[in-house]
Amino acid sequence: MNNPLFSVIIPTYNRAVMLYKSISAVVNQTFEDWELIVIDDASNDNTYKVVSDFENYKIKYVKNELNIERSASRNKGIELAKGKYICFLDSDDIWEPNHLEVIYNYLTSNNFPEILLFTGYTWHFSDDNIQNVVLPNPYNFNPVEYIIEYQPCPSSVCISKSILTKYKFNENLFINEDVELFARIVTQYPLIKLNDYTVVVVVHNENTRGTIKDYITPQIQVFKLLCKQPPTAKMISPAFKKKKLKLLHLRLIKNLEERGEIKKMKWELVKFLSKYPTTQGNKSRIVSLIYNMHGGNLIKNFVRRMK
Repeated sequence: MNNPLFSVIIPTYNRAVMLYKSISAVVNQTFEDWELIVIDDASNDNTYKVVSDFENYKIKYVKNELNIERSASRNKGIELAKGKYICFLDSDDIWEPNHLEVIYNYLTSNNFPEILLFTGYTWHFSDDNIQNVVLPNPYNFNPVEYIIEYQPCPSSVCISKSILTKYKFNENLFINEDVELFARIVTQYPLIKLNDYTVVVVVHNENTRGTIKDYITPQIQVFKLLCKQPPTAKMISPAFKKKKLKLLHLRLIKNLEERGEIKKMKWELVKFLSKYPTTQGNKSRIVSLIYNMHGGNLIKNFVRRMK
């Protein structure tokens, strides 16, 4: 058997209930020259049974003895992959039947380039509301800043295997590990967006944001890493860095407040006000800080009476 054009990598951990639909989405592709590598990250549910029930020779199942997280699991899949191009699919997401065909049509029309490309995708919420994620074309953007700003989802991405033999996921990262990898890749290779909406990202309580309380701090750490390490650092402008850090710190403050971690929120707010004193909206942030200090309710009630 010749090597397939596409290797599809699904890392999964205790998602047997959702995994069936993801695998079915690959099996039902209109373009059939693929292999599927399922990396089971030491699940303790019936993941193996879900995979084995397909009885498809193009599906390979590998189980990690220990839970090594998704970056290492994806890297393991990359090492096993035989395809010329690698596509990632999260075990709770779904592809439309024409996903690989759309990518194949682009590749054949462009002489099978070394490339990072992504297709359009939609958010599918638990109330069955579906929302297209509208991203601009990256052609007029700094590609590193584009990846950081718009963060194409991994399930929509296709990358040449030749690229991924040189670039791997950073196994020390568990949030925005995809952003960090993609940003490094686009310093050297073209970034292409296909306009077809071929991926459905399923939003549920077990997504990263639903299971990890503080998902902002790791994003800040990844962004600072990209601003520091070559070759991404030289492609991030001072203006973009300042704007992005400011936005991330505002999100962290809001996240801490929503989680009820008021002490940490106040500390982050003080740091923000001292670092960005002229930012629009700081007046209301100062008021919020005062109200959250000891005796703040008394001040709040006094102000209400004065009004």
